[in-house]
Order: sequence, then C-alpha cells, then structure tokens
Amino acid sequence: MQRPSSDLLPVSVSIPVAAKLLGISVRTTWNLVKEDRLQSFRIGSRVLIPYDALHSFVEQRLAAAQEA
Repeated sequence: MQRPSSDLLPVSVSIPVAAKLLGISVRTTWNLVKEDRLQSFRIGSRVLIPYDALHSFVEQRLAAAQEA
C-alpha cells in the first residue's frame, strides 16, 4: 500500500520556501545561490533548491562553526 503523497518530502523548493526553512531572508538566499554557496537549478524561469542541498548547507555551516 502506498502512503498518501502528503507524507512525501519535496525534492526541491522555491527560493522563498528555502529562505523560510533556513530562517533567513529571501535576498540572503538569492545571494547564497548567486555565490554558488547554495546549490540550485532551473526549470524554465523558476530557480529551485534541492531539499538535500538545504541539509548539506546547514551541515557545512555547523561544521565550520565547530572549527572556529
């Protein structure tokens, strides 16, 4: 039996959703994408952030904070 689709995690999210999930502004999220510090891809005119990239970004930031 398949689970309802509402239980599935998204494969990718928009810039505003990524910003909300990270707790940062949309402008900061755009800057991270433009600086290639946050992985993204395009589908048509939309820029999307892979859900796994959000986890990777946070893990990298935590590792950097622990080294400091």
